[in-house]
Amino acid sequence: MNQILSLDPFTIDPDEAGRIGLFYPAKAEALGFLMQRDGQTDPIKVTKAPSGSSFEWRLVYGLHRLRGALSAGIDVQASDVYKRQAARHHAHIQRHRLAATDADQMSRR
Repeated sequence: MNQILSLDPFTIDPDEAGRIGLFYPAKAEALGFLMQRDGQTDPIKVTKAPSGSSFEWRLVYGLHRLRGALSAGIDVQASDVYKRQAARHHAHIQRHRLAATDADQMSRR
């Protein structure tokens, strides 16, 4: 299950140095207005910031929505991609364990 977090955008490192693609301030401002008026439909992707960072979170995807939330003065909806990947990894391991158990049981018949 992927939990959606409501985060203060000031706690998120935008990591603009690692960004691929262009940033359009007018687009971010328009998104902020729409998110304030209609709500946010697509959460940004974040992960925990490395230890020693002045931020709690680091942005992975969604700079326009993050900057839009900042300009509108609202919290941003986010998904922690590290937890999501860890959950997928756990499910993958469980599937392999079940498959190995099934194969072992079949070989004993």
